[in-house]
Amino acid sequence: MLPANQSPAPPFPGGQILLVEDTDAYRQVAVAALSLYLPGYEIIEASTVEAAAAALRSQPIRVVVSDMMLPDGSAIDLIERSRDSLRQGVNIIVFSNHSREDMLPVLERSGVHSFIEKARGLKVLAQAVQAAIHSELHA
Repeated sequence: MLPANQSPAPPFPGGQILLVEDTDAYRQVAVAALSLYLPGYEIIEASTVEAAAAALRSQPIRVVVSDMMLPDGSAIDLIERSRDSLRQGVNIIVFSNHSREDMLPVLERSGVHSFIEKARGLKVLAQAVQAAIHSELHA
């Protein structure tokens, strides 16, 4: 039992990470892997720009991991629609099958922390999320 003046620790002391991926099976695998590699963080799921923008408005997201192409737009659309959240220090990681060269215009946008090719794997993605959180803490 906790002392009367002490509240229980939050279930996810690290905060929340928003994963925006429209392929259900891949999103499930990514959530499982990120949960394993990033204990203490809650992984919030979205499959569209609209759902991701709503999550950013309603929850204290630390980092967004977004696929480039989504059913209702792209990571660029998400960045444009979420400017207010991004100004509050939320970093975006674009995670896509596109090449780095194809992504250069996206990488130059405010709020984009990095780009990870899906072929590099989920462990590399988790490391990029940790780096984005670290840069947020030291900004």
